[in-house]
Amino acid sequence: IVVGDQVSTLGYTTAGDGGGGLYEAVAAGTGTVDGGSFINSNPSGSFQLKLITTKVSALNWGVLKDGTVAQQVKMQAAQDYAEANTGGDVFYPAGTYSYAAPITIADFGSVSGVGYKSRLTPLGCDGFTFAASGALAGRAPFKDIWVDGDATAGTICFDVKVDATAATRVSGLLFDNVYVDGFEIAWDLGGTWHTTIRHCHAYAVWQAVHLIDRNIQTIIDGCTLKNSWINLAPAGATKGVNMPDLGSANDNQITIDNNYINRTVLGTTSSHLGIYAGVNQKNVSIINNNIV
Repeated sequence: IVVGDQVSTLGYTTAGDGGGGLYEAVAAGTGTVDGGSFINSNPSGSFQLKLITTKVSALNWGVLKDGTVAQQVKMQAAQDYAEANTGGDVFYPAGTYSYAAPITIADFGSVSGVGYKSRLTPLGCDGFTFAASGALAGRAPFKDIWVDGDATAGTICFDVKVDATAATRVSGLLFDNVYVDGFEIAWDLGGTWHTTIRHCHAYAVWQAVHLIDRNIQTIIDGCTLKNSWINLAPAGATKGVNMPDLGSANDNQITIDNNYINRTVLGTTSSHLGIYAGVNQKNVSIINNNIV
């Protein structure tokens, strides 16, 4: 191997472990060896391997998929690399991925997997936090993952709250076939533009979708939102979709369509609601939902 060659690896530590990728041989010292974007595989140190794969897997950073060790540093490094180099998506093959600090998502960032077999398990923390973004079109979806919380009080799976008065917000988010359980709130949205939650499933949460302030053009479509009263729930009510009033600046252009919303876990008291909308919300369409 000489500088300029492209190298395809069969794995991260062993052949077939899922961490293989496409690399370019570059001169030694070109980049900082971080176990992901640059690795040293040459004992003589005459060159480095620079990651050039276009589909980033968490396993390219040596993230373990057996759930035994908190992996937030490597997972965040993979996310940062993907957002800076390959369109933002990090793929999680089938496995269990534990982490003890939320993963921060910035411009165009997203996560994908193979369905409920791609299980991400936050340990006493939120799942993901989001930074304000100018992105709108072309953002990859959060797709085919299971985020399995541990029922810690106050935790949020997708914490998407930014300054609703800022010029840039979190924009263009799409959640498709995402499974969520074991959080106080599954989706906590504030100051977002053009958010779609489609074909998703929320179980064992206090509130599935919480629209807190100035969310514009939000669609919740074809989801199953089954609220369970679990230990993490504070005193109050379970709600499938909650849109409280916050003065005069509230949510606008909200569509809630074709969802199954279960609200009967604790009986039929009025505090346990399938959908709650404050009086100041604007242009809210609630159609074809099965609320039981």
